[in-house]
Amino acid sequence: MSNKEETLYLSQNEYEKKRERIDSLRTELSKISKEKADAANNDPGNTWHDNFAFEQLEQQENFLYDQINSSLRELENVSIIEKGKVKPECVDIHDRVKLQFLYDDGEVEEMSLTLCGINEEESISLNSSLGQAVYGKKYGSTVEYDINGKTIRVSIVEKL
Repeated sequence: MSNKEETLYLSQNEYEKKRERIDSLRTELSKISKEKADAANNDPGNTWHDNFAFEQLEQQENFLYDQINSSLRELENVSIIEKGKVKPECVDIHDRVKLQFLYDDGEVEEMSLTLCGINEEESISLNSSLGQAVYGKKYGSTVEYDINGKTIRVSIVEKL
């Protein structure tokens, strides 16, 4: 996150996935910490110097601590968005939508994506510019969002 506290909008599934990731990192940290202790015990005279295994495991341990702490800080600013909080004729989380990107040169690109979907390759994050632009908007409407200093227009064609 930036210096300014930003709200992270997540569906319940996304929140649970982030918690599972933290649990997985903690499990990995526990394994690394045990291996580090074993490395120190296997070469007690050189724990702090010339013990390559110990030093490598210590670096991995520090990296995992950083990842866990970063993830926990991120979850401090979470707002869980529940399905059904918008009108039925509007884009809601978990909706699969057909979108048309309307470019200035007249080109139109069509795409089907899911807002806060399980399959991340075909999913729009509610925290992305596109996700924020389409969430809660009526099907059939056209919205604009900015990305990299460029305004993109997108038509929300239909719910699939």
